[in-house]
Amino acid sequence: MLDRLKKLFSPDKPPPAPPVRDPRADGRWDVMAAEEQGEPLLRQRLAEGDARPWGLLTSLLGYYGRAGELAELRRHLAATAPRSQLTHLAHEAYGLTEESRLEAACFQEALVTRFPGDPEELERCASVLADVGRFDEAMTHFREAIRIGNPKPYFYRWPNSTIKSLTSHSRYDDAEELLRAYPDEAYALSPLALMLQVRGRTAEAEELLRERIRDDPARYPVTRQEILRLTLSILLERDGRADEAAVIRPAHGGFYERGRKMRENFWRDPATTPEQDRHQAIWSVIDDWSRGMAV
Repeated sequence: MLDRLKKLFSPDKPPPAPPVRDPRADGRWDVMAAEEQGEPLLRQRLAEGDARPWGLLTSLLGYYGRAGELAELRRHLAATAPRSQLTHLAHEAYGLTEESRLEAACFQEALVTRFPGDPEELERCASVLADVGRFDEAMTHFREAIRIGNPKPYFYRWPNSTIKSLTSHSRYDDAEELLRAYPDEAYALSPLALMLQVRGRTAEAEELLRERIRDDPARYPVTRQEILRLTLSILLERDGRADEAAVIRPAHGGFYERGRKMRENFWRDPATTPEQDRHQAIWSVIDDWSRGMAV
């Protein structure tokens, strides 16, 4: 009896085995699908250039705590995957979790480094890197994209998200540099002008907007002209010149407000001031305009 008690309370007693994980009990259908196909087959398909098994394999390795193997496989693919496979991995990796964003940054940076010269991929890379706080590298890739020139520029996608990341971290010099690279884009001119005001350069911002509004109307579609006028009216209101703001602001409000009662716009919220929230003040017009135009 004494021997049994000593054995029971012995400090040399091995720790209990970890519980066996059950993906069915946990509702992890992705892990179950990976197990059905088998890890060897998933790895083989990846080695053959198929990017589709990556999601299942990451679920499988992550679920069973094999993070080291997963990181090593990610580094291997970033360094050796052919262009089509690496592009798919970079584009599909981005998600809402921090891990997925870091994974996307790894693949996207490898893509533009190993296969340079694509301005859209460089813009995407800048956005992904800025989202994970790698601002200096993001600026390097964005400058390269501008130098090459995107034949199909679309400001409201990657450039917009990159610059928002910069302003949210008060990197105003970098943000101004990138915004000025789009002199004919109203979606860039609005945050540029409001950022200048936030930085104490209201007169410069006002002249910029008035100059663009005076330009040949053919240069800007009607909606873009309205964005500039709305931005100028908000700038004047924030400068304490409500009467001048009322003159410049379209009588019907925004383009999307026609035919309905004008609502209290997001950018007119008294909490949205340069002193209280600089980042929100910079993007207030464009953000609310985009929400109002969304279907």
